Amino acid sequence: MREHLARTGRSERDIRAVLLTHGHPDHTGLAAALHAAGADIWSTSTTRRSWPTGRAAPCATPNRSAR
Repeated sequence: MREHLARTGRSERDIRAVLLTHGHPDHTGLAAALHAAGADIWSTSTTRRSWPTGRAAPCATPNRSAR
């Protein structure tokens, strides 16, 4: 994703929000980095529990949970 963003003249800071549909690593892997860059991370509480431990918590404010 980072390579694609760079090729199009964008960066992680240009992403405003991410909706995680499930907890597979190929979906959640960049959540912490995107949150640190300023993106809101939206997910269900079940998906949030599947994020890898030991990394910045993507669920910190201002993120919201879908209902």
